[in-house]
Amino acid sequence: MRIVRRTGRVIMALLLVMLIPLSASPAWAATTVNGSGSTFAYVAIQQWMSDVARLKGLSVNFAPKGSTQGRQEFASRLVDFASSDVSYNFPGGLGVEQDPPFKFTYMPLVAGGTSIMFNVRDNAGRPIKDIQLSGKLLVRLFTQNMFSCADKNEPVMYWDDPAVKAENPTLSNRLPHVRVRPVARTGGSGTTAVFTDYLNQMDPGRWKAYMEGVAGNPNGCSTEKSVKCTDRACGPTDVWPQRPDIDLVDGSDRVAIQVANGNASWGWIGYAEYAYALQIDVPVARIKNTNGNYTLPTACNQAIALTAAQRNADGTYKLDKVHTHPDPNAYPISSYNYVIVPTDGFDRGKGETLSEFVLYSITEGQKSVDEIGYSPLPGNLIKQGFDVLDQVPGHPTIPSSPDRWGQYYKDLTLPNGKKCADSGQSSIKDPPPANGGGGNGGGGGNGGGGNGGGGNGGGGGGNGGGGGNGGGGGGGNGGGGGGGNGDGGNTPNHPGSNGGNDPSNGPTTPGSATPGTTIGPDGVPVTVDENGQPVLAAGGNGQIDPNLAAGAAKELDAVASSAGPPWGLFGLALAVLAIVFAPLILGGLRRLIRLGGRPAE
Repeated sequence: MRIVRRTGRVIMALLLVMLIPLSASPAWAATTVNGSGSTFAYVAIQQWMSDVARLKGLSVNFAPKGSTQGRQEFASRLVDFASSDVSYNFPGGLGVEQDPPFKFTYMPLVAGGTSIMFNVRDNAGRPIKDIQLSGKLLVRLFTQNMFSCADKNEPVMYWDDPAVKAENPTLSNRLPHVRVRPVARTGGSGTTAVFTDYLNQMDPGRWKAYMEGVAGNPNGCSTEKSVKCTDRACGPTDVWPQRPDIDLVDGSDRVAIQVANGNASWGWIGYAEYAYALQIDVPVARIKNTNGNYTLPTACNQAIALTAAQRNADGTYKLDKVHTHPDPNAYPISSYNYVIVPTDGFDRGKGETLSEFVLYSITEGQKSVDEIGYSPLPGNLIKQGFDVLDQVPGHPTIPSSPDRWGQYYKDLTLPNGKKCADSGQSSIKDPPPANGGGGNGGGGGNGGGGNGGGGNGGGGGGNGGGGGNGGGGGGGNGGGGGGGNGDGGNTPNHPGSNGGNDPSNGPTTPGSATPGTTIGPDGVPVTVDENGQPVLAAGGNGQIDPNLAAGAAKELDAVASSAGPPWGLFGLALAVLAIVFAPLILGGLRRLIRLGGRPAE
């Protein structure tokens, strides 16, 4: 019996040893990284955190406190990374934040659209589901309460206002005589910065007056000058100013909830990333673009508009020409969200966890973002991310080509079957003629690496950029709503604007230039190749190069190899074998002992 007990103990010990690999994890899995920042991207980030925890055993935490606080906490090293819709110096001339006292860089994480949510019931109490709004009308809707409060000669704005009726002729008998009640974000917000950048471009005079407030305190209306107004600039802001008859709430999710559940005695309007409108099922307005169409913030319409984004020197993107993209399907309030990562003085364990998380986010994580309200990144922006991650201490093997994951962007199509990226690029190359106003409309390269259009756009080989038509498309017209991609609507007169070279490969550390960087005709740094030609910009990619695709496959194989042997699976197999055969072994030992104890015959 002693032999049996000892043998049993040995077998149990062996079982425990074999089970150890099952609980073992890669070294980086035990290193947690923490981030904070944008609510704009939070719906996507939340999904990616869940994915990498399940698939890779990564521990990533993120607090959606708003872009401004995220940048501040990152600069103070309270978090390991930040997500922000704008840079530390956005917008140019107005940013008052100090850059972090250590090396860092930005990289695009996901594309999205700021949706205009509304909750308005008609005269019969039925919810209105479809409203069309131009940029100038949006500025009025979000600012009129201050002007009407401070000046009794300014009319109070109701939803049956003639300007609203003019843009919504099919609703003229349904629009109710109820006050407009805007909802905005409180505190620092990247979504607010992006939205007010658009409002400022649509009606700079009125927006500046709103930011400056009304002198004194007329009629008991508190309208102090915004703290973001300086002698240099008074335009876009990440902090919505305190104004009468506007609700300020914390977080994009709460903006959406407030709009959806607001008191029916008001007609509510607010702004948030499209993902929140989809989550809460609150209707969103079609926004008038430069072409004169009213469009929704679908993934395709976002992608089309962002083909005009121009890269800044720090790796973020300028949105002026996104707001005025000439394509009939472009959604004008489209933008990128960025992850801000350290490139020096960072723990290698954390660097590996962070790099693995971000690498997943910009590759496999892009696959389904269009289903939750975002738009996938084009291949050249994924490549920009690869270049950034290559600077993070402890990073894993980085793929050499983005083509596999850039295909998610290329696969976006319009209802007519045309590729969204191709539509956006061709519209920039050859925009529709502008009625009234001067300026050169050309510019920008096409998707396949061809030469750009004429005018001041110049530059072959670039994607997107250049040649956006100016003007905000103000005033009402009787255009119809059209389909989900904004077809229909009359095209107003709108002036053209000068095109420009579309920068692409800027430096990956802020505040500096890299070799090959020149200044384009619009004053924006342009990176050129060894032949002096502009490199690819934000937008679509050309055809997939088979050699690059093969290289990507080899790189993926290298990544898999670097992961090492799957010890957990080996341990599981051994444990199963031990469980199956242990009783047989013990039984055999018992029989041997019995036989050994009998007298020989």
